Amino acid sequence: DDTRALGEVIEDLLMAASMDDRRQSRHRVDMAAVCEQVRGSVADHAQKSGVSVETSESGTGEPVVLGIESALRRAVLALVDNALAHERPGGHVLLRVERDRDQVKVRVSATGIGIAPEVVPILFDRFSHGEMQPAGSRRYGIGLSLVREIAHAHRGEVIIESTPGVGSAFELILPAAG
Repeated sequence: DDTRALGEVIEDLLMAASMDDRRQSRHRVDMAAVCEQVRGSVADHAQKSGVSVETSESGTGEPVVLGIESALRRAVLALVDNALAHERPGGHVLLRVERDRDQVKVRVSATGIGIAPEVVPILFDRFSHGEMQPAGSRRYGIGLSLVREIAHAHRGEVIIESTPGVGSAFELILPAAG
């Protein structure tokens, strides 16, 4: 487990470093397919934790962006991993993909513990994390920072909506491919 955790930290740091390389080629990436891949990769862990994970798609047109698929998958995985880490047994995580005119939105919402409003401004800073660390977990504060870096490298943004005690939603907003 420690080796896996360290490997994930190193992967995140390498991904963050590679986002600075603007020469990486961009390809058409179907964000609905990315979300389904992420859902599949976390399904066993979520089930063991007593949490359901589902995907849905809405909007008009294909939810396709120009980007680096591995980076976008890592961003969605970091958002889902964050949701699962703060979710209670019996909870629900939803990955919703929407094409809205010239934008593709990936919304990861959870019925977990929510985020205190005073913590929201620092959540995307490297090595920071909220006060509500899940018991027995080691979180390094790299995942959400990486999500923001990936969003910015793809000319997008990430926003948070949260109500303490009710749940949170993180939305990755990216320009749609032409």
